[in-house]
Amino acid sequence: MTKPKGFQYSSYSKKWRSSSSFPFFKHIILLLLLVTCLHAKGQKNDKKAIGKIDSLIVVADDLYMNGKDRELILIVEKKIIPESKKNNYERGLCYGHFYIASCLSFAGKHLKSNIYIKKSQSYTSYLKSDFMQSSRNYGLIGDNLTDLGLYTAAAQNYHKAVSEIEKIKTKNYNDLLTQSTTYNTMANLYNIQNFQDSAYSYLLKERKILRRIPLHIAYREVGSSYSSLGNYYFFKKNLDSAEYYLQKSLSILNNKEHPYEIEALIGMGDLYVYRKRNDKAIQYYQEALSKASNDNLRSLGIIYKKLGDFYFKCNDIEKARKYSILGLRFEDSINVNMDRDRNFIVNEILEGEKEIYENENRKVNYEIELLVGVIILLLIIIYAFQKSKKQNDLKLDIKELEIAKKAAYTNELEQKLKISLHEVIEAAKKNSPVFFEKFQSLHPDFSIKLLEINGSLTTNELILLAYVYLNFSSKEIASYTFRSYRTVQSRKYMLRKKLNLETNQDLYLWLKRKT
Repeated sequence: MTKPKGFQYSSYSKKWRSSSSFPFFKHIILLLLLVTCLHAKGQKNDKKAIGKIDSLIVVADDLYMNGKDRELILIVEKKIIPESKKNNYERGLCYGHFYIASCLSFAGKHLKSNIYIKKSQSYTSYLKSDFMQSSRNYGLIGDNLTDLGLYTAAAQNYHKAVSEIEKIKTKNYNDLLTQSTTYNTMANLYNIQNFQDSAYSYLLKERKILRRIPLHIAYREVGSSYSSLGNYYFFKKNLDSAEYYLQKSLSILNNKEHPYEIEALIGMGDLYVYRKRNDKAIQYYQEALSKASNDNLRSLGIIYKKLGDFYFKCNDIEKARKYSILGLRFEDSINVNMDRDRNFIVNEILEGEKEIYENENRKVNYEIELLVGVIILLLIIIYAFQKSKKQNDLKLDIKELEIAKKAAYTNELEQKLKISLHEVIEAAKKNSPVFFEKFQSLHPDFSIKLLEINGSLTTNELILLAYVYLNFSSKEIASYTFRSYRTVQSRKYMLRKKLNLETNQDLYLWLKRKT
């Protein structure tokens, strides 16, 4: 008898339900559903957390642009970095460490600033896609090196900053602001080195960029640009143009509580001192002092020095002494840190340059060995095909080849050394701030070998030893460095003790042998 279809279905259903495997599969399916739900919830939470961090970065960037370092540090250390670590969010960590580095740089703590900027640069996979932040990192390194007087290295980093930002094909306002800021810092660098025409060309480039950005977005940068132009024209003694641009800067930055406003106020004070309008000059200096915070040691030091000089010219000795002491106190506190930071960073740069030099040297040696191998092979081939000719025709003067090879090698090295001995000697005679950098470029092992002998040697001591190495007499060193002959002799005597030289040992010959 044929079973009805309904019976067949019922029988199959019953068989399935009665199977012992059903509870097992049921549990597996439920477990998979639960894991999927939890994973989806976790992803939702991650996206929410990352969105929150991105919002905090927007707030932090506004604080950074307005120079509000205390509030910036607070939001970075309490929120951005902890949340970014928890979510392994490279963008938040990269920006967070950059903001801390920026605040430390502004406070004159350049060594600590460099440590944090290196942390920011360590997120290489993220920075490959964020050229703006990569540019800001290089720019901040350049700022630190400029403050420490390492101008050549600073310029190299500023050029890298420009190169990074130029990789962006279509720039938004933030990208353009970063580019304009880099041009401004390069202008500042050339201004410090007294290359006014170069400084002016970068200020014009900055103005061209800033014209593409609405003023309410770029008011800080525009104010700084006008201030820099005012100072440029003041240097050129074009007083009307100087006043015009400084006033424009103040009209934009007025009551914005930004450090750029202080620069413009100091500039106006200098202008009125030159015009012998003491009443106006002191008004601007005092306003600058009232707006400078204790975090901005650099600005306070400059203002105190300006006030000390001003009151000295006005024959107000009591006030002149008061502000001069305050200025010296700030200058000493900054210089102590700067000397330590400069020594450490110079050593870092020298180590990096030494490694590059050794790598290039190995490469050159390899190329020379390869060239010699090719020459030998060619000689063998020529010899094999020219057996019928006289032996004298086949001989080549190996010495001439060696001389040619060494000449080529020397030529190549001379091309790589951009700084000639003549330039170094001229820089030494002028007591130029870039003398020691140029000397280091010509003699990269000099400081390294001396610091191996005595690691406590200071930058100033190394500079004096560089003068001795160039065979300048004590009288010449005294003349070039504006010191007394006795002071130079005394410093050389102390150096001989630090380097453990015997009394009969010639310092110049000892330096030549050791370095």
